Amino acid sequence: MQKTISRKKPMSSPNTDNQNMDNQSFEQLKTDYIGANPKIDELKSELKILNKEQKNRTLAIQKYMQENDINEVDISGISFSRVEKTSVSINLQSLSEIIEDPSELEAFKVAHSTTKERLKITRPKKRSRNE
Repeated sequence: MQKTISRKKPMSSPNTDNQNMDNQSFEQLKTDYIGANPKIDELKSELKILNKEQKNRTLAIQKYMQENDINEVDISGISFSRVEKTSVSINLQSLSEIIEDPSELEAFKVAHSTTKERLKITRPKKRSRNE
């Protein structure tokens, strides 16, 4: 299986574009990064509660609109619209059933495949309060 690879230049640091960061600056960056995490976690926790409440309100608005056959409503500039959407799921297995020639299938994969680079950050699992 051949993939098309599109390469972007590596992300530059926020404070320099053409200079290398020295070890002291990197150590300070790491300290700042770790130091910001507790405040971010606290805000995420608050936001999670607010988003859950808002989701329940949105579902109630949707239910009301369905029960009263309302297609669109404006609430203080926020527009709620009932929209029907149809999607088609295509995977390589179902596509291979349609395209019998393996070379055509391979050409399709090459033409429609993209590879992107991203930064993956894995955080440690949350510890129980007893630890």
